[in-house]
Amino acid sequence: MRLGLGLGLSRGRGAAGATGILDAYTGAAFAFAPDTLIYGTHSVTDNEVGSVTNGNTDAYTVRVRRSSDNAVSSFTYSEVSDGTLVTWVGVGNDGLVEAAYDQSGNDNHATQSTATNQPKIVDNGVLVVENGKAAMDFDGANDWLKSLAAFSQPFTYFVASTKATSSQDICMLDGDSGTNFVQLKYRDNVNRFIIFAGGVLDGNIANNNQNLHYALYNGLNSEIALNDGVKFTGNAGANDPTAITIGSRLDGSGQFWNDKIQFISLYPSDQSANRTGISNAINNEYNIY
Repeated sequence: MRLGLGLGLSRGRGAAGATGILDAYTGAAFAFAPDTLIYGTHSVTDNEVGSVTNGNTDAYTVRVRRSSDNAVSSFTYSEVSDGTLVTWVGVGNDGLVEAAYDQSGNDNHATQSTATNQPKIVDNGVLVVENGKAAMDFDGANDWLKSLAAFSQPFTYFVASTKATSSQDICMLDGDSGTNFVQLKYRDNVNRFIIFAGGVLDGNIANNNQNLHYALYNGLNSEIALNDGVKFTGNAGANDPTAITIGSRLDGSGQFWNDKIQFISLYPSDQSANRTGISNAINNEYNIY
């Protein structure tokens, strides 16, 4: 039983016997979805001091702070979707993401300890969703998460997200080391989807839609796909990032993502041969395209 402020909430049963959507494509360095089991073998210990679940191990996907009293607790993928999270957050309150737990087993959790920089997963007592699945909502002003992972090329990522309209560049995923950065972003004024590191690849996208984005960063062999359709291939530079952030760049540019993100998987390898298989597995869960 989880007990918090007089409210008893049942625990999830964990991942025993469960099948994750990417069990056939292992090897990710970071993988996150709030209400989806990405890998069948997954457990995390919540070690946040003061958290309701501090010291407990389960198939946690997210740690949430409640706006009404700043209480913190972790939740499994099933507890996000079955109403347990919303009940704990309470009517009229917000639930802010303090940690997006890495399901890959590498403990590259994406965290944000500053309250004003945390994206929402519950908004005014209602779960944030896109196409019926839970998502994190970034405000476009100062929300972001950081993973401790560092990657050398090649690396590949898949991101399921929506997009808001804006007149400025908005970042989604970024790794930065001084002036060397690899960045997945949109440029709304020309309607482009970009991976950027000493060079630019772009392709047409639709505003305000849920999409599955794929990018391989591999120097001369870099490529981009949108909803499993390859847009561009070519030179994206040869810089290696030292960290991965979600929702903002690390270089102080003031660029922030302004919409929902509901799935991220980062591979420290070239997954171009598995692109269609991985994309199909994700699409079967999210019904994006």
